[in-house]
Amino acid sequence: MRYFIYAVTTLLLAGCTQIISDESLRLVDRDLSFAELRREPERYNGRHLLLGGTIVDVRNRSNGSELELVQLKTDESGEIIDTASSAGRFIAFSPSLLDPAIYRPGLLVSLVGEVSGKRTMILDEGNYTYPILTISEIHIWKPEELRAPPSFHFGIGVGTYFH
Repeated sequence: MRYFIYAVTTLLLAGCTQIISDESLRLVDRDLSFAELRREPERYNGRHLLLGGTIVDVRNRSNGSELELVQLKTDESGEIIDTASSAGRFIAFSPSLLDPAIYRPGLLVSLVGEVSGKRTMILDEGNYTYPILTISEIHIWKPEELRAPPSFHFGIGVGTYFH
């Protein structure tokens, strides 16, 4: 019985693990949306945002690393809650090296970063302005950390059910 209680307690605590520290979350400007940042990135220099995204590219430079990300919606703690839509792209800058073998395209991340400018680059056949955030804290999502959408089954009769 004692082992059962330990196992249940461990599972409950693991489910409550915070991915972004309270210290970083306190920096976040909750009134600033990603859509507003995209419209006027230079207006919000120095403000902190909590963002999630999918890594599209990793570029290592002489002064650090850049992650190009497609923005994804997060909840107030940084958990990604919608991977089917985006309000655009952004660049997350780190003054230290981010190894492309670890921060590889396709992975999901959540981060707190300070708005530090913008850059216009070619995306496909047009110009695209990327807000730039300097990373304060970043978390790479492991597949087992992401919540699966709830699955409901409703059955009537023998061998008949609806999803």
